[in-house]
Amino acid sequence: LRSSEAEFNARQQELNEALSVKAKLQKQLDEQELSPADAERIISEREAATVEQGQVNQKREGMQKSAWEIEMTIAKKLEQLENMTSKYNEVAARLKLVPKSAQNSQGVDFELKLNLAGFGNGEDLLNVDVKKVLKTSLFSLKDSAMTKTNEIKTQCMEFQEQVEKNEEEKVEVESRILRLEQELKELEKN
Repeated sequence: LRSSEAEFNARQQELNEALSVKAKLQKQLDEQELSPADAERIISEREAATVEQGQVNQKREGMQKSAWEIEMTIAKKLEQLENMTSKYNEVAARLKLVPKSAQNSQGVDFELKLNLAGFGNGEDLLNVDVKKVLKTSLFSLKDSAMTKTNEIKTQCMEFQEQVEKNEEEKVEVESRILRLEQELKELEKN
């Protein structure tokens, strides 16, 4: 019985200590500013924030992918522009439009140069305003060439007419010479 009593007392002691710890924890919980409802709310907000963070990460990844695609498109377009500029400059050189002192340039700088370094800083991509300067100058050059071409055609037609007239006169002179030679032969016979 003594051992049962001792065991009972030990268990009673453990119970009292547990109740004391429980009371201490309950007091601590009661003194806390957060209630169990607050803790539940914080947990649900944290879960919502985690979901929102996942959505934001997905959007960020989508935006990064879009930005990369745009950068690739820009890079391809710039490469195409570089190729077109190079081809334009080659044709301009064959047409004697470049350099500025070339035979057909009329003092206009027709050479195109890309300004890739300054383009992002608000500067123009090309060294020349294509629509205002080049297009206008090229149309002026075209008009000048057309005028010269028409003048040359007119001169050619005049020359052709003169050649035809000279041919006719030549035929007449040759015919006259033949007739005179025949007359001379007949006079010699007589």
